[in-house]
Amino acid sequence: ISGPNSTWRDIKVWNNFAFVTADVGNAGLLIVDLNDLSGNTYVNITIDNNGSYMFTHAHNIYIDETGKAYIFGGDITPDQNTSGALILDVTNVSITATDTVLPLVRGLFDNFYLHDGMARGDTLWGSAVYEGKFFAIDVSDPANPVIFNDSLAFHETPNLFTHNCWISDDGNTLYTTDEKSGAYIASYDVSDLDNIEELDRIQSSPGSEVIPHNAHVLGDYLVTSYYRDGIVVHDITYPNHMVEVAHYDAYYAGGDGFDGSWGAYPYLPSGVILSSEINSGSNGEGLLLVLEPDYMPASFLQGTITDSLSGAPINDALVRMLTFDVLSTSSNIAGDYFIGIDDPNTYNVEFSKSGYFTDTLQITLTSGGLVTQNVKLLPKNSFSKTGKVVNSGGQGIPNSQVMVISPFYTDTVYTNSSGEFTLDTLFQANYTFYVGHWGYKTTCNDIAIVNDSTSLTLPLDSSYYDDFTFDFGWEASGDASEGFWEIGNPNPTIDDNQIYNSSQDIESDCYVNAYITGNAVGGGAGADDVDDGFVLLKSPIFDLTSYYNPAIKFYQWFANGGGWSVANDSMNIYLDNGQEQVLVSNIELLLNYSKRFYQRQFNTRSANNIDIVSRVELLLKGYYSKNQLIEKGQPTIQYLADHCHLSASYLSDLLAKETGRSAKDHINDFLVDKAKHLLLSSTDSISGIAYTLGFNYPHYFGRLFKQKTGKTPQEYRQMN
Repeated sequence: ISGPNSTWRDIKVWNNFAFVTADVGNAGLLIVDLNDLSGNTYVNITIDNNGSYMFTHAHNIYIDETGKAYIFGGDITPDQNTSGALILDVTNVSITATDTVLPLVRGLFDNFYLHDGMARGDTLWGSAVYEGKFFAIDVSDPANPVIFNDSLAFHETPNLFTHNCWISDDGNTLYTTDEKSGAYIASYDVSDLDNIEELDRIQSSPGSEVIPHNAHVLGDYLVTSYYRDGIVVHDITYPNHMVEVAHYDAYYAGGDGFDGSWGAYPYLPSGVILSSEINSGSNGEGLLLVLEPDYMPASFLQGTITDSLSGAPINDALVRMLTFDVLSTSSNIAGDYFIGIDDPNTYNVEFSKSGYFTDTLQITLTSGGLVTQNVKLLPKNSFSKTGKVVNSGGQGIPNSQVMVISPFYTDTVYTNSSGEFTLDTLFQANYTFYVGHWGYKTTCNDIAIVNDSTSLTLPLDSSYYDDFTFDFGWEASGDASEGFWEIGNPNPTIDDNQIYNSSQDIESDCYVNAYITGNAVGGGAGADDVDDGFVLLKSPIFDLTSYYNPAIKFYQWFANGGGWSVANDSMNIYLDNGQEQVLVSNIELLLNYSKRFYQRQFNTRSANNIDIVSRVELLLKGYYSKNQLIEKGQPTIQYLADHCHLSASYLSDLLAKETGRSAKDHINDFLVDKAKHLLLSSTDSISGIAYTLGFNYPHYFGRLFKQKTGKTPQEYRQMN
C-alpha cells in the first residue's frame, strides 16, 4: 500500500482492521481491511464519519480494550505544542463498497504535546516528552479529558524525556522509558494518584549510552526495544527491583544512535516477540525479526540487617552478590534489603557497613524463588581482656601461646613470667581459644567473651603433646633438593587417580596443621616430594624421668611412588636420648609379640565384653539426652572409659575387637546418626546442627558427615 515516505509509522488493530499513522505527509489515518490480505481494501481518511477534521499526520496510535483509539502528536491540533491525544471511536468501522462507516471523534486532550500513551479503563497514561513527565488523565468522559487529582497526577521520569509508558496488569505500577542516551527504564507505584512514587530504575548495558525506546508489560515481564541494544526482557515480579533476564541484539554496534530495535510487540498468541529494526540488515536495510523467547524468572534475596548487640536495624549497609559482575544494593532505614539475579545458583553474598565487621554468607537461590536471609553484623566496639594460663596446681605457665580466632578476629599472644596475658581490641562475640606450651596438652575451646572485668583462666594438663597448632620448636634439616619439612594445612596429592595424601589431618587435633615433606598446591606424587637426599625433622626434647610407665603415641603417613625412577624412598622414626638412637620399627617388633598376649584376654571374656559394648551405647544416648553435647562438648573416649571403669586404650581395643569399630568410631557414628535425624526433622541451619552436636567448627562436622555417609549434610537433606 503506497503512502508518504515516513521514517516512523505506528499500527494498531481492532477487530479485522489495521489502523496506521505516519509521522509526515497528509494521508491521515490509513485503515486496512485485514480480511483482504491482498492489500486492496483500504482507505486513507482525514475526517471522521460526521465530516469532522481529524489529522493529516500523527506520531502514534493506541487502541484500548473498549475500541477507543488515541492519536498522539502530529497535527491533531493546529499547534503541535498542544497536540496531546485525539480520541476516536473505531468500534463500528467498515470500509466495504456498500457499507462505509468511519471512526467518530469523541474528544481531544490538548493541554500539551503527548508523544505516546496507552489507556486502560478510564485512565489514559500520557508520555509528555517535552515536559519530562507522565500524566494520569481521566477519560471517563472522552469529550472532557482532565488530569486526575486536580491536574497533579503526574511524575517526572529519570532523564526528563518521557517517551513511552505502560501500566501493569493489576493497574498499580507504571513503567516508563526516556528516549535519551544512557537513559533508564523506571517503575512507579501509581495505586494512589495522590502519592505517586518511583520504585526502581534500571539501565541496559550500563555505560554504553544506548537509548531505550518502547517498553511493554507482559504479565511478570517487561519487554523493551532499545536502539543499538536490541530486545531486553526484565522480570518485574517485584516492581521495586527489576531484573534483566533476557537480551537479544541484531544491530552490530552499540552506543548512542537511532539504529537497531525500534519497536517490540510481545502479544501474539504464539508468544513470539516481533522486533522492527532500523538498519540492522547486513546491507543496512530494515528488518522484521521474529524472536522466540524463553521467559525464565529471576531469583531474589531479601532480609533485614541488624546490629548483633543492640538489635537495631542498620541503614545503608552494603550487600554485594559476588558474581563475575558484582551486583550490589543497600539496606534502607529499616535495615531491609532486596536484590535479584537472573541465574539461579549458589552465591557468596557479602554484607558490610563502616564500623561493623563484614560478614559473607553462602546462599542458594532458586528460579522464581524469594529467599529471606536476615543478617546480624558485629559492631567494632573493642575492649581488652586479661587472662592467665595455669597448670593443674593453679600456677601460671610462662611463655605459653594463646591463639584467639573468630570470623572477625585473629590474634596470638604469649604469657608473661606469671602466665598472664592481655588481648586487645576484642569484641563481644564467641571465640575459639587455642592454648599450648611444650610439656602440656594443647587445648581448644569456644568461649563467649563479654565486656566485663572478669579475667579468663585457661588450664593446661601436663603432657608432651603437639598437634602443630603452634610451633614448639621442631628442627628441620637435610640435604635434599626439594620436599623439605614444613608445617601447615596439608594440600592433597593425587597421581593417576590414586590418592597419596587426602589433605585430611587427624580429626582429634585442635587445628588443621601437620608437618609435611613439601606442601605445594597441586601436582602429583612426584611434585615437591623428597628428591636427591634426605630430610630430617627433630622434635624438642621431652623429659620423661618423672613419668610413671610413659607411652609415646604418634600418627604418621608415608607413600612411596610417583616420578620416573624406581620408588625407593623410606621413612624411619627414631628415639634419641642424646647418646644412642633406637629405630622405632625395632621396638614395634617387640611390642607386636606383647600384643598377641594382650589380645588373648579379649577372646576369654566375650560375654563381659558384650555388656561393655551395650553400656557404651547407653552412655552415649544418656549424654545426648541430658544436653551435655551443648554444655560440655562431645564425649571423649576417656569419659566412656571412666564410666566403664577401664582405661581409655583398653576400652578402645575391646570395642575394636568386638565390633570392628574403635571407641572414636562409636562416638562419631552416634553423632552422625543424631545429625541425620536433625537434618530431616528440623529446619536448623547446618552450622546450628553442628554446634548442637558439640562441633566447634561446622567444617569439621561437614567433613566427618561426608566421610561417614558419602554426602555433605546439605546433599543429605535435599535428597531426603
